[in-house]
Amino acid sequence: MNDISQIKESIRASLNDLLRVHSGRQINIDPGPAIERIIDYVLKDEQITDSNRHELYYIWLGKSVAIAQGWKQNGVSEIEDVSDTLESLNSYIMQTYGK
Repeated sequence: MNDISQIKESIRASLNDLLRVHSGRQINIDPGPAIERIIDYVLKDEQITDSNRHELYYIWLGKSVAIAQGWKQNGVSEIEDVSDTLESLNSYIMQTYGK
């Protein structure tokens, strides 16, 4: 992981795989904006340097996966329309992690 764009791309790929299927079926969400929201939330106020980039990558990946998995298990089933994706995710993040 050489820079922040590579880190984000790797996290995007992991979250895309995670959010594609729920209990063996497609889920009714728009994963693109959800993934970007999770990445923005996890990476807010973080400073990456050459000395901490590898450590931070694994921390950020773990946090991102934890948020996505928790939301997938506890909030996604309530989404009736794809347009409700971000509202559901934002609500989950606020209730679970705060601002």
